[in-house]
Amino acid sequence: MGGRGAASGAEYQKDGRIYSYGDEYGSVHTYGNIKYVYNKQNISVTAPVETMTDGRIYVTLDRKIDKKTGIITLDEPKYITFFENGKKRTLQYDIDGHWHGSKDELSKKAGKRQKSHRHVGYNHDKKSAKLLNDKERKIVADVMWEWRKNVRGIKKIYP
Repeated sequence: MGGRGAASGAEYQKDGRIYSYGDEYGSVHTYGNIKYVYNKQNISVTAPVETMTDGRIYVTLDRKIDKKTGIITLDEPKYITFFENGKKRTLQYDIDGHWHGSKDELSKKAGKRQKSHRHVGYNHDKKSAKLLNDKERKIVADVMWEWRKNVRGIKKIYP
């Protein structure tokens, strides 16, 4: 689900092993068309690039590493990614990142300070980042509410 080339069903080789596209992410919870996922292969968390389900919304969960034990567990949502138009990414909210403050161009325009921002499509440069509007902030609030209510207690432990 959601990995690079997921819609193609092809395979790729990495570290001497053969993987199927679509096995990059695992799912821990589904709520309507929203699926809470985690990246199974990498420590650095990335958002899904494509999907096999049109209209799907993925909430990518971050990871937390216990420095004493080395155990990796799931943490708060990091990205909310929307897929439409032929199962391609159309919009992504980065909800756990750096603050856009008074020195940031986004905040100067809006006169606000936000941690969350959005990117349209696949472009993720400073010019494509926009602050969330009221409707988008409500979507983030709903996703976080569902996470706190049903997902936060799930601790997926990685070897």
